[in-house]
Amino acid sequence: MSDRYVILTGAKNNAGDYLIKHRALQLFAALRPDREIVEFDGWLPLDENQLETINSSRALILTGGPALQPRMYPGIYPLVNDLDRIKVPVVSMAIGWKGARASRSCCSDYRLTGDTVRLLRKIASSGYNSSVRDYHTLRVLQRYGFDNFVVTGCAALYSLEHLGRGLKPGGPLERISFTPGVAFARDEQQAGRLREIVAMLRSAFPQAVLTAVFHHSVNAAHYRQTHNPNLRLVDAQQRLLAWLEREGVAWVDVSGGVEKMLNHYQQCDLHVGYRVHAHILMASMARPTVLIAEDGRGGALREVLGGLIVEEELENSSNLLSRLLSRLGKAGRNLLPAAELVREVVQQVEYEQKHGYPRISSQCMSMEKHFQIMKSYLEGLP
Repeated sequence: MSDRYVILTGAKNNAGDYLIKHRALQLFAALRPDREIVEFDGWLPLDENQLETINSSRALILTGGPALQPRMYPGIYPLVNDLDRIKVPVVSMAIGWKGARASRSCCSDYRLTGDTVRLLRKIASSGYNSSVRDYHTLRVLQRYGFDNFVVTGCAALYSLEHLGRGLKPGGPLERISFTPGVAFARDEQQAGRLREIVAMLRSAFPQAVLTAVFHHSVNAAHYRQTHNPNLRLVDAQQRLLAWLEREGVAWVDVSGGVEKMLNHYQQCDLHVGYRVHAHILMASMARPTVLIAEDGRGGALREVLGGLIVEEELENSSNLLSRLLSRLGKAGRNLLPAAELVREVVQQVEYEQKHGYPRISSQCMSMEKHFQIMKSYLEGLP
């Protein structure tokens, strides 16, 4: 048996997935230098050579992203048809659920297939703790009877060079990044709302250069070649890009890797937007950030991290009809009006600036607490 771990990662195009992989590898290098890391693409079935490599390793580790979905196995991780062919411990690292809303009912209603439960049982039988991204994910697993999962936060939260340093407020906000999410691809009404938000943010911060940051490739031909692309998003991004250029709004594509993402956000004074991993990256570097939560991951992240997370959707929109319409791509979500949303973001940012960033600073303490759990989890692996 070799002193190595095999990790399955999900980085295909989305910059956030590359950040997860990048930070996970840094954590292994710092905390488990005694183990070589071999990486395979998690979305592809294992071939015989890969299976042989896994079975001669210390463990197989399923890393990051919203992997705890109803068809986690074989939908997210195809692995092999017979899970008993994997002879080494299987553990998870910072996997998360993909709930539409961060409510208790969403946790209790979250259904997993029999095959997914079978994979989770194999993970649970490993004899080692596994790691999940947030407490909503933990609740789902506890409801299914699994009790050897710990909340470590997302691997992308941990920049080892920034841990323990705390937030040091800078000067004026000269460079602001706005990240579109994916909900605007559902219909033109939401796309129009997004354009309205961009225009309002530019007006609210006239002294700053506002840049729209795309985490998925805006090269339509390139993105279509990605495994399982969101084709609606391909077209919606092209329309948004054309509008940004007509309006003279700067934009940048940071997809396909981690370096462009790191380089951009390291020079950013404030992030406002929908991309969870832009928010996580800025928080990890102790920089001001406001996440607009378009799905349940935002509220789940708030429970781990604190900070400024603005709910886009009004509480009374969680009825069954709204959920069904939303799944069909219809305008079934009851959203905070764009003007009110931007006003809340601006007011919270101004308050934080005036009073020394009390809520944004609190993220640093939360990260340090959860890092200790991540450290313990990694040190406890075989």
